[in-house]
Amino acid sequence: MRSGPVLVTGAEGFVGTHLMARAEASGIPAVAARADLRRPESARRVIAGARPAAVVHLASPGIAGPDGSCAALADDASMAAGLLAAVAGVRSDIPVLMAGSAAQYGLAGPDPLSEASPLSPVSAYGAAKTALELACADRAAPRVIWARTFNLLGPGQPRARRCPRGRGSSPRPSAVGTGRSAPAGSTSCATSSTSVTRPTPTWRS
Repeated sequence: MRSGPVLVTGAEGFVGTHLMARAEASGIPAVAARADLRRPESARRVIAGARPAAVVHLASPGIAGPDGSCAALADDASMAAGLLAAVAGVRSDIPVLMAGSAAQYGLAGPDPLSEASPLSPVSAYGAAKTALELACADRAAPRVIWARTFNLLGPGQPRARRCPRGRGSSPRPSAVGTGRSAPAGSTSCATSSTSVTRPTPTWRS
């Protein structure tokens, strides 16, 4: 069994704070990565210092301004490349969980989605996440688990990002791909079980 904590990037963000709290409540050691991960040397120091048993990469740049999408893609790619290279050089046997997005599916359709559903992003954000997923899949090591998460909500979420609750809306939104309602208190308004592991550089729709 691998020893060491779970290293979490973006630990001070909305999802990261919930993850850190859940890890503490479950007795799982977790540490926050506090460094500019766009710099390869910073990523190496973080991995070498923590020697984690697993990495959860949640850090992501915001998209704002006329060059927001281009700048965000460059920052996302730099962070992912530096982090994966650092893990490969220090602990190549550990898994790295990376956060994708439901935006990768585009407009989708009426049927439940799965990880085998076609990727057809219609937004710059979704396209950037898809490009990043394919780039990460092109590495032999470490093992990358790519989770295409749907809209997340819960305590501590910025008000501007909360899911709308209009007349006739379901008090407990469905879990996409399962056909079941999300449990009360769930932190997801549309949660998919899609998690893609791509140890080899292959295209899967």
